[in-house]
Amino acid sequence: MRTNRLTFYICLALVVICTIGYLLSAEELNIVVFQNLLMGITTGAIISVVIALIGYFRERDILISQATNKSVSTYMNMCVLRELTGYALSNIGHTEKMRDIPFGTISSLARQAFDDYVDISNGLYVPFCKNGELAKKYRDFASYRSAFQNIFLIAQGIELIALQIDIETMEMAFASNPLCQTKPSSLLLERKKLLLVRISKFHEHVTDRTMQYEDIARYYVNRMNGKSAWENAYQEIGTAVAKIMSDYTIFDSSIS
Repeated sequence: MRTNRLTFYICLALVVICTIGYLLSAEELNIVVFQNLLMGITTGAIISVVIALIGYFRERDILISQATNKSVSTYMNMCVLRELTGYALSNIGHTEKMRDIPFGTISSLARQAFDDYVDISNGLYVPFCKNGELAKKYRDFASYRSAFQNIFLIAQGIELIALQIDIETMEMAFASNPLCQTKPSSLLLERKKLLLVRISKFHEHVTDRTMQYEDIARYYVNRMNGKSAWENAYQEIGTAVAKIMSDYTIFDSSIS
């Protein structure tokens, strides 16, 4: 898009300069060759302007289409991540085995949200008007790359704490000397408290980010498919999230 925009500006400048030169030399009959040269340059520049505009808007439409699809899929992943973190928060106190709680799935979803943004940057979309609504929304869309990276790193840290708790629980179970259980038991209790605090804050953070990201997804869906398109997409996303979360109701009965 940057190349097409630069081509447009250069060719447009040539059109203006050549047109002015032609008009200034219109009364001079002895410079017909110069006039023909200006005419040729102007014609070529006009054609180049049209081609540059067509290429620019074509690339823009492709980027907007990609942003729309990516925003919808990412929003659904964030909704699932929000529900899973809330699910983990409500069930973490009912089991001694952290592997029964889907921390691995939480980490994978956070990684997927970040991976979807690896190729996104502010430099992809180069608008004519940098302060326009579409330009601003695309900058907001692209800026979530760092936010999703942060979410992924936090999810990884939580998964690591859960893994450490399971390892220490198994070590205590196989310890032959009861005197050796005092220190690990205290450390294990501290790790569980830490995990509870981390997952609680993470759930709050993911919920806030999901609400913010909904505005971006709504904008692109409505722009692409009409003003009422988001309502239908939102219902479909809600149905898909509910279906995914229904698979975890089995865990609730197994820990009761």
